[in-house]
Amino acid sequence: MRSELPARCDAVAVLRDRAEFWRALAEEQGRPFAVRLPEYGVPVALASDDLADLLDVLIDNVFLHTPDGTGLRVSAAHSGDLLHIEVADAGPGFASPRNADGARRVGSTGLGLDIARRTVLACGGTLSTGAAPEGGALVVMELPIRS
Repeated sequence: MRSELPARCDAVAVLRDRAEFWRALAEEQGRPFAVRLPEYGVPVALASDDLADLLDVLIDNVFLHTPDGTGLRVSAAHSGDLLHIEVADAGPGFASPRNADGARRVGSTGLGLDIARRTVLACGGTLSTGAAPEGGALVVMELPIRS
């Protein structure tokens, strides 16, 4: 009887695919969209569908909570036995209860970010949030590399 194989995917291929998917909307909204990824594949301990869903949640949050024209960045770098992935924007950040136009932010329960955090923790990784160098929100995922 064959046992279940552990989840694994080429994170760089998934990140590149999802960034290309979102690029059209970014261009339509006049959003600068920087993508910085390793030139080579990096296998991580997460299924490709799960990683794609995580990235979609994080990028969708940028589009939902920042005005058109706000830049965003997706980057990844290999460090030791971890892949360090960042999604950052130049919007109002997490701490602000108001949008850039001064109106109160509505429609955010934080549920997407909580689900993302649980998924990353389940594969042995970490997810943290903070302030981006661009001035807005920063989400950092560190995923274990699986060879």
